[in-house]
Amino acid sequence: MRRVLLGAAGVLVVLAASARAGSAQGPTVEQVLASLDRYLDTYRLALGALVAEERMVQQTGGRQLDRPNGVASIAITREIVSDVAFVDLPAEAGWLGFRDTRKVGSKILPRSGPSLIE
Repeated sequence: MRRVLLGAAGVLVVLAASARAGSAQGPTVEQVLASLDRYLDTYRLALGALVAEERMVQQTGGRQLDRPNGVASIAITREIVSDVAFVDLPAEAGWLGFRDTRKVGSKILPRSGPSLIE
C-alpha cells in the first residue's frame, strides 16, 4: 500500500509541475495534495469493500538443453484460482490480506469454512 501511495504522490506532483509550467493558472501544490488525499480515501474505502478473483499460473521445470547430466526436466503448469480480500487495519497499521483458494489445476478444493464472498 505504501508503494501505491508514494507512486500516486509522485505522479500527481509531476503532473502539477508540468501543468504549472504550461499554464500560469495551473493547480497549486496544496490543490494537488488535497486531490491526492481525496483519491486515496476513495481507494481505501473501495479496496476494503472489494473481493476479487485471482488467477495465478505456476510453472516449474521445462526443457533445459545445457543440463550437465543431459536429462531434461518435465514442465509442469497449473492454475490456482482464489478469492482475495483486504482489510484496512486500525491506527494506520496497514492492510491485512485474505486468500481463499478455490481451485488448484483441475481440482476444486473442499470448503473448510465460509467463503469470502458469502
